Amino acid sequence: MDDSTRRPDHRGTPSGPRVTRCAGRHTAVVRGTVAMEELRPFFDEAFRDLGRAVARGEIVPDGPALAVYQAEPGRTVALEVGFPVVHPVVPSGNIVPGRLPAGRVVELEHRGGYDGLGSAWERLRTWAREQGVVLGAPLWEVYETQPSPEADSGSMRTRLCWSVAD
Repeated sequence: MDDSTRRPDHRGTPSGPRVTRCAGRHTAVVRGTVAMEELRPFFDEAFRDLGRAVARGEIVPDGPALAVYQAEPGRTVALEVGFPVVHPVVPSGNIVPGRLPAGRVVELEHRGGYDGLGSAWERLRTWAREQGVVLGAPLWEVYETQPSPEADSGSMRTRLCWSVAD
């Protein structure tokens, strides 16, 4: 999303949940269907592959890393992990082209570690229901702060985006 698509179009505040409009984006991703307890190893392997492709110049990220969930996670989740890119990528190994959809989303910025993402998603769901907003799919996380072992979890920022069913 560019700055013009991150401003609320109605309801919400700049720091809280809000409805925004998302421009469609090409992505370079690694896809998988993963058990919830296997998410971390899947992310680690996917970002190793993506990092190698970036180093070789095969993909050029055009924004922070993201994870796109095709439906709400259950015991397993179908997801894509990668980066937005300017142009579609050519499939190479595990890396394939993807796309963030254009349209309305509800959005919330989570500040803190990844262990708080579940409650942040629930907060977003509750807010949408209270506003009469019907949620759809996909939903995604944008990792505004690059994770690192030295990072203070309190300074981490993750933007949560959930498609609105129109």
